[in-house]
Amino acid sequence: MLLPSLSIAQLAALLADDHAASQASNQTANQATIPATTGISTPITTAPAQDFEGRRRDGSTVAIEMTLSAIPNAEPKTCIAVCRDVSERRRVDRLKREFVATVSHELRTPLTSITGALDLLVSGQLAAVPAPLHSLISIAQRNSRRLGDLINDLLDVEQISRCQLTLFMEDIVVQRKLEETVAAITAYADSLGVHLQLQCDAPSPVVHADRKRLRQVLNNLLSNAIKFSPKGGTVAVRCEQHDGLVRITVRDQGPGVPKAFEPRLFEQFSRADSADTRQIGGTGLGLAISKELIERMHGHIGYHPVQPTGACFFIELPQQTATESKTS
Repeated sequence: MLLPSLSIAQLAALLADDHAASQASNQTANQATIPATTGISTPITTAPAQDFEGRRRDGSTVAIEMTLSAIPNAEPKTCIAVCRDVSERRRVDRLKREFVATVSHELRTPLTSITGALDLLVSGQLAAVPAPLHSLISIAQRNSRRLGDLINDLLDVEQISRCQLTLFMEDIVVQRKLEETVAAITAYADSLGVHLQLQCDAPSPVVHADRKRLRQVLNNLLSNAIKFSPKGGTVAVRCEQHDGLVRITVRDQGPGVPKAFEPRLFEQFSRADSADTRQIGGTGLGLAISKELIERMHGHIGYHPVQPTGACFFIELPQQTATESKTS
């Protein structure tokens, strides 16, 4: 939206109608209190920040982030508008996205060739490989796949930030999807000595989601649970229904998430600073991507600790009714 040089009062008036509509529809808003030094102690309601493009006196444009706060019960009606020049922040964000996209795309093609060649060598289809050399090639193969996962995560983040991620929504039988995901990751769990346990309510519920992306989220939660579980431990996957929602929980017997780290659990590139995390590795993007995907499928993802030890991650998606579902 392109704006001329307006006063703060005019900008506030521009958002007033939107803010009133937001209050009327009972949407959740942030609560704040004006500092006591102003002489006003009435709690105020702050609307979500909105972006505008303004024009300076010299004709150049500027990116503006504006927050509007309405003071209830004030006479006359009073609004407080805070405008910030976010041009530099927008420029840095754009450069970062372009850099990530360029590097990711340029790395993907040669890495695919390297990984394919290593896969052939490890399989022994080209020639017999001596045992010491086989071990070195296997390490290179695992690291190339890990780098491939990082590139895919970076590309997902880039697509999400540009709002270019397309979801193909369809009706999905949850139990069937969980069985497929658990079967696909069982070999990985066996290699680490971890047992997988699946339990679903009967009859199995149906959700409306993107099949590929839902599997990506489930695979991320399961692989994390397996990596952090002790040898001989169990990762329990459960599906249940309540209040029109389908909840899928993944519970492990690992060390859990440090209390101080919980608020940053779903942020990009965030990793708990512990010996276990450093040893296991990871990009710090999986949970952030999972959160974006689940929310775009009109769901919710969360975490709660398990006593005496362990972690439990869950996702909730709206349940499809019999009349809505098109899945047999």
